[in-house]
Amino acid sequence: MKIIISLITVISFGWSIGLQALNIPNDAYSLALSGSGIGGQLDIWINPSAIHLQDHRSIGITHRNWFGEISGEHLSVNWNRDKPKYWSIQSWNVNDLDLWGDIPQEEPTGKFGVRWLSSSFTTGFDMNEWQGGITLRLNYVRLFTETMKGITTDIGVVRKLSPNLNFGVVMRNIGYEYSDSLRHHLPWSLGTGIGLMDLFYSTDVMIDAVIEEEHGFLFKIGAINNGEYLSIILGTIINKDETIFSTGFSFAYRRWKLSYGISFHKNQILGIPQFIDLVYHF
Repeated sequence: MKIIISLITVISFGWSIGLQALNIPNDAYSLALSGSGIGGQLDIWINPSAIHLQDHRSIGITHRNWFGEISGEHLSVNWNRDKPKYWSIQSWNVNDLDLWGDIPQEEPTGKFGVRWLSSSFTTGFDMNEWQGGITLRLNYVRLFTETMKGITTDIGVVRKLSPNLNFGVVMRNIGYEYSDSLRHHLPWSLGTGIGLMDLFYSTDVMIDAVIEEEHGFLFKIGAINNGEYLSIILGTIINKDETIFSTGFSFAYRRWKLSYGISFHKNQILGIPQFIDLVYHF
């Protein structure tokens, strides 16, 4: 049975329900941007320093569909403008997986699921001419009889070089995960980027260069056309294996904001990632 569990673990991690879930965007905004915007201070998941530009207290919920049968929810709360703070809890689930025993047979012996839970807290800090943010995240994975838990940290900083130009740096997934007293290495990433804010016709453009341990060098470009009520979002990721395109929109009216993001991969037979957010400002 241990062999079967180990095989399922490898497959599930390859589908981003294990350690790889650390690199999945939290919300529709970051998905639509393809994770770009390190210098833009647009999204806390992309760069924790974005917490400095959270103008209102808010509560938000996101429904997320990833590859295959993977789905999840994300709940976030932002408060205290003077000393900005952000808290979120998220989950990923895969249900009704077939369980096979050690002896070959025509039917599975039963069904089981995989669950990934994470809770994070983000706050900001100032360092001379830099604005920074730090995210502390607790993670928990349950796979049949196996469990994995740990703690990770993301750190990001942004400096305004001119009224329309920002420069940012972010380091993600600093920490460890443990299962059965064994320590697992995390898929770290290091990125830098510039944000060209209000470049033309109320459009922000982000250009990032990221090194990920799992995928090597990534080049990311994102753009947002900001309207009074409706904003259009575009993003792309370029690496040696493929080019991934994303798009979406954000509609804001009074205290409410609705966002939608979708990402197009070459392996669309596994499904198309789609996220939808609803945020209330108070």
